[in-house]
Amino acid sequence: MSDGAGSLPTPCQIIAQYADLAGCGHYRIIEPASALNQAGLAQVATVAHWREAWVETEPASSIVVQVATSPLQLAQLSVLQTLHGVKLVQELDDLTSALPVDKLAAFGLPADISELTRRMTELADRVVVSTEVIADALHGKHRDIRVVPNRIDLGRWSGLTPMRVPGSKPRVGWAGGRTHHDDLLMLQAVVEALADEIDWVFFGSCPDSMLPWVQEFHHAVSFIEYPAKLARLGLDLAIAPLESTAFNEAKSNLKLLEYGILGYPVLCSDLLPYQCKLPVTRVANRPDAWVRTLRALLADRDALRRQGAMLRDAVVKDWALAPHVGDWLSAWVVAA
Repeated sequence: MSDGAGSLPTPCQIIAQYADLAGCGHYRIIEPASALNQAGLAQVATVAHWREAWVETEPASSIVVQVATSPLQLAQLSVLQTLHGVKLVQELDDLTSALPVDKLAAFGLPADISELTRRMTELADRVVVSTEVIADALHGKHRDIRVVPNRIDLGRWSGLTPMRVPGSKPRVGWAGGRTHHDDLLMLQAVVEALADEIDWVFFGSCPDSMLPWVQEFHHAVSFIEYPAKLARLGLDLAIAPLESTAFNEAKSNLKLLEYGILGYPVLCSDLLPYQCKLPVTRVANRPDAWVRTLRALLADRDALRRQGAMLRDAVVKDWALAPHVGDWLSAWVVAA
């Protein structure tokens, strides 16, 4: 098992199953678990795959499940809950029920994920979610729903300063995975219109139809390498387009936090996830509005750098993980 705790006695033991080793698994399971272990508040073992034998060798007061993978797993969890008194906590970072069936594969989710998630919600003693929108969507479907926002582990991002890349054009970039394909296509006309004025930089994913107008495309890296790679892009401005869909409206402001901790100023879609108290520039999802706002922002790069510094200060002050580690303990430990 990973993230084993030290020798100090702890008040409770938790097993937490992460869905992946990308952002979702790290932000919602691995990093909070590590923070709890380091603070001595709990003994949390993080694991990738479900095995009933865990509880036989590693007694736990709670089992946290990020993604239910099969009916067999649900049946085994039910037995542990009934016969051994183990408390089950469901952890949800996305509103997967709002994903169209044809999009599930891109997210690495099985076709029956909605049914598995529904059954896990019914089984769980508590459901922990990342946003109020997800909590509202589950209203009436569970008696105990807790909202614990995504936060930044400052240790993972410490010492990173974006490099300055020589060139006359401003560097405007985006970072993320292939699940944002439709969000990026929304800006295709913008990328084309400003290709002579901007060096476009895409990291992790870029629709093929946009590549002819992109100056740099960087392939995805592991999550461990991600912060340093993002810093090396040397952006003058980071963008966060988000298409208006039920799934996206339930998302968190995590992309703003990742950009912000590096001091990148941000231009983002004016949608609910990004309408938080962070000093970013929001814009309507219309190509003409994006073009106009980009030109206005890039006309004063000194002002952009000041905006980036303000954003970094805000992320450090209000969105760091360590000061809020107790929120995770309260969410993951269910009273008998």
